[in-house]
Amino acid sequence: MWGAIVDQTFDINPGQEWYSQPFHLDAGQQVRFFGAGTVRFYLCVAVRNLADQYHFQRPQGNNPRTPFPFQFGSDRLSWEQNFTAPVAGDYVLVARLGVFNPPGRIRVGAEYA
Repeated sequence: MWGAIVDQTFDINPGQEWYSQPFHLDAGQQVRFFGAGTVRFYLCVAVRNLADQYHFQRPQGNNPRTPFPFQFGSDRLSWEQNFTAPVAGDYVLVARLGVFNPPGRIRVGAEYA
């Protein structure tokens, strides 16, 4: 299967996360994901269940939220990587802007490799 899975441009604020619509991958299937921004940002492909665990832990009153577990200092202005699905399932593209960054605009995409 060939073609675009995700192709979206969005504005993002410091500490904010963005999640794509879920897409299905079979075990061993590869996707190429990429992104470019006006500021440094984090980007990865994640199993939907793991992403949902973080996405739905949003602040309630004074309760802190748990951000997606990106490695500190791994943010970049642009991304291009391949990802191989370890298991069949639904996946999402996750982007996050660090809390010390100014607001930015990001374009992300993913396509079957």
